[in-house]
Amino acid sequence: MAKILEYNATVAAKKQLHDTLLILTITPDQDRFLFVPGQYATLGLKQSEIRVSYAAPEKQPEEDPSAMIRRAYSIASPPDAKNLEFYLAMVEDGTLTPRLFALEEGSRLYITQKAVGRFTLQEVDPSKDLLLLSTGTGLAPYISMLKHQFDWSADRRVVIMHGVRYFSDLGYRDELEALASKHENLHYFPIVSRPEASWSGDQGYIQDILFSDDFTARTQVQLHPERVEVFLCGNPAMIHQTVEKLENKQFQVIKARTPGNIHIEEYW
Repeated sequence: MAKILEYNATVAAKKQLHDTLLILTITPDQDRFLFVPGQYATLGLKQSEIRVSYAAPEKQPEEDPSAMIRRAYSIASPPDAKNLEFYLAMVEDGTLTPRLFALEEGSRLYITQKAVGRFTLQEVDPSKDLLLLSTGTGLAPYISMLKHQFDWSADRRVVIMHGVRYFSDLGYRDELEALASKHENLHYFPIVSRPEASWSGDQGYIQDILFSDDFTARTQVQLHPERVEVFLCGNPAMIHQTVEKLENKQFQVIKARTPGNIHIEEYW
């Protein structure tokens, strides 16, 4: 007999960047929610919950109103924070995110009792430079990593690249700019593919900037597999194209029994 899932967490806060981008903060009922930065948890709401009014009709609605709709999301907060933070983009014809966007402070929802995933810094050599590459809400695991007891005194450089369509999609921009101004070994690259006239930063795509002639001059990071560990999270197209170029430089994707220096977490 299948286990009946019940709501076991409460919305503590929500920060909506715009109609389809949200930072949702929740408090699990359990005393301690243990996880390692980079891991993910599963959130859930019942089919009977309301969706935001501006969402498109559901593409594949559940027939049972009591059915629990569940999806996995990376945790953006550090493990020592009181609450759990999630960085969410709405799928307008989806089943879960339009319901998550409709939640208010005090609303109830479901979360798994533990986080999982191997997209972490646990086995990374602390002397290696880090490339943290993301599109959209794929930024979330890196926020958790950088906020949790990160050793900024280590002799390593950290590059975080965040690719989005519009500059209004640059969640956590203020925090990352403040962190980069505080630590000279952190380089933050917000990259916009559809820039408005007011945008004066990097334009295009992550793979354009990463493999451009002036990347090393700007960061002092050499794209050499013995010196760099690469993390990729977000759009599968960005990941595929970046991996292909990195493999041409002798980088190798980490697989079940194969060591390497490219870590991958695909979104959608």
